[in-house]
Amino acid sequence: MLNIDRLVLATDFSKCSDHALDHAVYLADEHGADLHVLHVVAFNPDNPHDPSQHVRDPEDLYTRLAEAARDRIADLLEMRGN
Repeated sequence: MLNIDRLVLATDFSKCSDHALDHAVYLADEHGADLHVLHVVAFNPDNPHDPSQHVRDPEDLYTRLAEAARDRIADLLEMRGN
């Protein structure tokens, strides 16, 4: 029998990744596994060729983006009873 101890799920907060999260939660519950949900905040304020990356306070923006991602992941897991 398959023994799963840990699952890692990357999410981009799309509907497809929400469905994948449903499956990951199910598998984690069935196997008593730890579920780690990951979202990447890609931000490069030093890229002079990308105007969307030019901001006044890049550290503050990164902090706000990371907090928003953590909150969104927490909400997604809470909706699924985890």
